[in-house]
Amino acid sequence: MSARDTVTWTDLVVGGVRRLRGRYVSLAVVVSISCAGSLFALLLGSYADRQTAQDADATAVLREITLYPSQTLLTPATLDGVRGEDGVESVSPFLRVTAGMRTTGSDLSLVALTPAIRPPLVAGSFEPAEDDRGVPGVVLPATIGSLDLRTLVGRDVDLTVTVALDEGIGTTRDLTFHVTGVSDPTYQVDAPDAAYAAFEVVEPLYLDRLGVGEDGVEAVGGYDKATVVAAAGTDVEELTRTLQGQGFQAVSRSQELATLPGIIVLIRTAGGVVVGLLLVISAVSAGVLVTSLARQRTSELGVLRSVGWSPARVLGLWLGELGIVVTSAVVVGSVVGAGAGLLLGGALREGIADGQLGPVEIAPQHLLVPLVFLVLTVLAASLAITRSAARDVVSVLRSLS
Repeated sequence: MSARDTVTWTDLVVGGVRRLRGRYVSLAVVVSISCAGSLFALLLGSYADRQTAQDADATAVLREITLYPSQTLLTPATLDGVRGEDGVESVSPFLRVTAGMRTTGSDLSLVALTPAIRPPLVAGSFEPAEDDRGVPGVVLPATIGSLDLRTLVGRDVDLTVTVALDEGIGTTRDLTFHVTGVSDPTYQVDAPDAAYAAFEVVEPLYLDRLGVGEDGVEAVGGYDKATVVAAAGTDVEELTRTLQGQGFQAVSRSQELATLPGIIVLIRTAGGVVVGLLLVISAVSAGVLVTSLARQRTSELGVLRSVGWSPARVLGLWLGELGIVVTSAVVVGSVVGAGAGLLLGGALREGIADGQLGPVEIAPQHLLVPLVFLVLTVLAASLAITRSAARDVVSVLRSLS
């Protein structure tokens, strides 16, 4: 093919797109919307899947295993044995005592703060056990009933802690705490009225409540509960089975949230179904629209065939026009779909998790979506117009008469 023929063919293709842009716009819109929707659905599914897997490693809550006494008691000695297991990051007995706050007359559950226990904060922060004055810190619930405790951040409060019970009569101890923060009272892992203080502050109060020292915990049946944090999300299942085999009743947080993986699978499956449906819609629409357009171009076909254009050359001309239209539509749809996915990730990071979620990432396999749309749409369109392009000159001229 000569240089002049190449230029002539190119001019015809570009000119055809410009001349028929009003008719091609329907095809471009369908392909753009379908491609954008498919890419967005895939990004959403992979984002949810990837973020859940990352959170299983990054978030201690999803790596928690709660231990209860069964055949084996939760004593300092048995917990030391658990700490020695492979894949264990930390082990903390759950310590809780009852306290009353004289400032408001409210009752609280004073819980020992550990690496496994970090309730979401509403205001303030977690601080060391004691400030410069030697006053221990405490994190209160933001509200108790109708009382708003956020105004207490930065102030001292007096708590009356019950440290012993003798025939129904409680022995109490008055302690002063410095309020370093307030937590979300809807955090139901411990209790809505839970206040949190350092482990070394609560532990002696807990032992006094039992009426024993640390060495005497075993004599009273050990601790009621302990929390194990696995080093990685992949260690949770095997570590849970190991602890159960040692005679503990062990329940992982991931088991309690067993519906979450199912939701992720549902999102992934729904995304795949959406992609499949949009591919079919795009291909069928391309076939229908291009067939209709080919019928409307019978006079043009007659002129081209009468001047000696072969069916293959006519088909090449029309496919060139389709290539420009569909490629442009796929590019626009890809940009819109990827942009929507990135905006969604930004909204989730800023609005749901305070920026702690990872960004949406466009993986190499996501780039296959525009390519598949381009190939299938052009293929469907080419099948639809091949018959029209192959019509003989006589039948074309007869239809024009």
